Amino acid sequence: MPLNKLIDQFNAAADRGDAVLAAAGGRVVAKMPGLQADSTYQPIVPLERGMVIGHVAFLSVRRDDGAPLAPEALFAQAADPARVVRLDRLVRTLHTLNFLAQRHHAGGYLYLQIHPRHLRAVPSRHGLVFEAVLKRCGLGPDDIFLEVDAPELAGDPHVHAALAAYRQRGYHLALDCGRSDPARLDDLLALRPEVVKLDFSRLAAANLDPIPLVQGVHAAGAAVVAEHLATAEQLEAARRSAADLAQGTLIGPAAPACVGTHQRSVPAYTSAHFSPGVAP
Repeated sequence: MPLNKLIDQFNAAADRGDAVLAAAGGRVVAKMPGLQADSTYQPIVPLERGMVIGHVAFLSVRRDDGAPLAPEALFAQAADPARVVRLDRLVRTLHTLNFLAQRHHAGGYLYLQIHPRHLRAVPSRHGLVFEAVLKRCGLGPDDIFLEVDAPELAGDPHVHAALAAYRQRGYHLALDCGRSDPARLDDLLALRPEVVKLDFSRLAAANLDPIPLVQGVHAAGAAVVAEHLATAEQLEAARRSAADLAQGTLIGPAAPACVGTHQRSVPAYTSAHFSPGVAP
C-alpha cells in the first residue's frame, strides 16, 4: 500500500489528539504543536559476521526553531496515562512506517523501544493494537523486538505480566541493561528475554569484566548485544566475552537511513531468516 494511504489510515483510525503523521520527502514525520519528530536507525550486526541483521529505531525531536528536544522530555509532557499510550504507539508507528519506506534495501529485525509508562498504563491485551498496525505494513510481531529499559522493571508485577503478554503474541523481547546494576542481572533474566543489551562502554569505564555477565545471560538462554561500542578496545572486549551481537558508533551511527542489507532485486530479510541471536 502506498505510504500516503497508510498515513491517512493511521491518522483516521487512531485517537492521537494533537499529534499527526505526515509525509515528508519519501519519509514520515510526526507533527505536534511546536514540534516535529522523525526516526533514526542504528544497525545491529553479529560479532563474527559483518552482515546487518536488524536496526534499532530512535526518536529524533526538534522544535519549530530547529532546537533539539530530548525524547524523554516529550514523554514528560504527556501528563496522563492515556496520552502516554497514544504517544508511544504514535512513535512506534512512525518508526515502522519509515522502516517500511526503506524495505527496498533494508530488512531484518526492527528494534522498537516501548515506554515503561505505556506498559503500566495499558490494563491488558498488550500488543494487540500495534499488531494491527504491523499487519497493515506487511510485518508481524515476529519481525519486532520490543526493547525495554531494565531499571524501570523492578518490582512491578503488572509490567512483568505485560511483557509475558507481548511474548505470547509473538513479539521478541530485548532488555536494555545498560543502566542496571550487574548484580541484579539474574533478577532481570527471570523476565525471559531473548536478547539482553549490555553497555560495554560503561563496563569499560567501571573496569568491570563482561565475561561472567555474558556467561550468565547465555546460561539463561538469551543472546547478548554488546551496545555502545565506541572503540576498538571495547569491540575486542565484546569478542573476548563471546557476546553475540554488536551495536554502537563503531559499528554504525544512528542515521535517518537504514544500512542496506540487500540489493533492490532481492526480497528484504524477514524474521523467517533469523533466530534472535544468530545470523542466517
